[in-house]
Amino acid sequence: MLKHPRKETSALVLASNPYGEDSARITLAGSDGVFSRMANRIYKPNSPLRPLLMVGSRVSVSYREVSENLKSASSLKVMEDSSPLWTDRKTISFLRFLSELSIRLYHYGDVFPVEDVKRILSSLERGGDLLSNSLLILGAIYKSLGLKRNVQECVSCGKKDHICSYSFSEGGFLCDECLKKETQPTSLPPEMDLFVLKFCFLPLTDTLRNKKVPFESGMRILSQRTSYLTEYFDLKPLQTFALFQSSLED
Repeated sequence: MLKHPRKETSALVLASNPYGEDSARITLAGSDGVFSRMANRIYKPNSPLRPLLMVGSRVSVSYREVSENLKSASSLKVMEDSSPLWTDRKTISFLRFLSELSIRLYHYGDVFPVEDVKRILSSLERGGDLLSNSLLILGAIYKSLGLKRNVQECVSCGKKDHICSYSFSEGGFLCDECLKKETQPTSLPPEMDLFVLKFCFLPLTDTLRNKKVPFESGMRILSQRTSYLTEYFDLKPLQTFALFQSSLED
């Protein structure tokens, strides 16, 4: 019996980093976590693995689990490349932001919301709204990191009506009565911002992925949710986020 039996999984490309003259280390997210694999001679013009250089490509991976956080991949096969997403400047900016955020937040062995991200990227390929779908990906990332937010009721008392604000510290919506009990004064956000926050954390459905959020509120929530992640996990500023924001505003 093999000490480390071979396993098969599908995975999503999160990042690629050049290695040597013509190779690259590919960071992948599969159903059982994040791991990496060396792709030799990938920069050769005729390499069948060149789609692995594009974030969002989907591959079939054969590997052995050497230890808890180390997977020894013996083969990679491209199942679907993400080239259709790499034709639009705004979407390219988003994919680079997604790559940087993912690499900063997730370490080898961590569970990444790979199926949700695949479905959302498929929506973008079909012409789905970029801002709305980027918010859904942020929501999926929050949930996978244990930061699921209560957007169905007041996080403090459970009341479903008279929702008027949001508490970052308590992790959910607040009703008008519970807001009065907050020790730190909180300004009331625009009602549409609360709608967009709820949108981020609803269960992912085909209908939801086809929605389009109001632009101004969507941009505010995108900035707030990204800033919260960088502060919560003590990350350095994301270089790609400013470029993504700028592309959306063009």
